[in-house]
Amino acid sequence: MSHHQFRDIVTGEQDIKEMSFSFLELSKFHKHFDELKDDIDQWAYYFKKVKHISPEKLDKILSQGTIFGEAYKVLEKSAYSETQLLEYTRYELKEEEIEMRIFDAKIEGRIEGEKIGIEKNKIEVTKKMLAKGMDINDVSELSGLSIEEIKRL
Repeated sequence: MSHHQFRDIVTGEQDIKEMSFSFLELSKFHKHFDELKDDIDQWAYYFKKVKHISPEKLDKILSQGTIFGEAYKVLEKSAYSETQLLEYTRYELKEEEIEMRIFDAKIEGRIEGEKIGIEKNKIEVTKKMLAKGMDINDVSELSGLSIEEIKRL
């Protein structure tokens, strides 16, 4: 790997400090899978070995949940036939739909749970007000419960 910067030929000053570039010569990259230490190593390995990676190594990469796993998935999809790609897309959409339904159900459950909790708290406070001897009309006004609902408690 070689790193480069833009410099003025006359002054030698770096013209664009925020910009540099690196060359990765894949023919000089000889690390094995278990020697990969950082993102650059992983990208180099990806570009050099992508067509020949074993299923075991691919599973290990995918299980890490990194961008490299996503890159391998994209590459794999690029080899699909039109029919396979359509089927895979349908599968992904179905998975997304299931995740959204679960998410929506969790939100609905939280909202319902909050409503139940508020109602239980209202009843508990109402009972405490009655136990303190407060007038039923005042309790109804403060709790928001009707006099009939309070009498049923």
